[in-house]
Amino acid sequence: MKNKLTQQGFTLIEVAIVIALMIMLVLFVYPAYTTYLKKAKVSEGLILAATAKTAVVHNAIDNVPVTSVWTPPAPTEAVMDMGIHVTDTTGISLGSHGQLLTLPARHSGEIIITFAPTIAPIAHNELILSPRIADPTQPDSNGHELPLDFTYTAKIKHITWECNSANPPAVNRGTHGNLDAKLAPADCRS
Repeated sequence: MKNKLTQQGFTLIEVAIVIALMIMLVLFVYPAYTTYLKKAKVSEGLILAATAKTAVVHNAIDNVPVTSVWTPPAPTEAVMDMGIHVTDTTGISLGSHGQLLTLPARHSGEIIITFAPTIAPIAHNELILSPRIADPTQPDSNGHELPLDFTYTAKIKHITWECNSANPPAVNRGTHGNLDAKLAPADCRS
């Protein structure tokens, strides 16, 4: 009886299949994973904006200066800058850092979250949170923007926030951001 040699190792087809699977992982799974990580970092910006939202609400309801209750957060790995845009009664836009802002004009109380270049390219890295005063006469209304000087003759009961990316929901009327919609949370895109 002859002893047959048993094959040891992989065939060329098996090696080709493994290489094809690895290429598919690199081409499809890795980009999806990096997008997922960037979306998580965008959420960090929204968490940092919570204190800015509180400052805008205090200013609108109690006429407390924004700078007395809020300091812009230090830059992080994900968030390069954050500012509250206050428009005075003359229509001049001022940032929370006190600088005079040029175009584009922003609405009063809008919070601009600027993400680092590692999250999005410089010209496409702003997410804008716009405060809206609920309109009690129209239940389906998304409200009105804050008045220029942040004072409101009627008692403000509730401020809602619109989140605007480069492609915000159609009902949002605040300033549009320029952050790619695929990186923005679901309520910030259409």
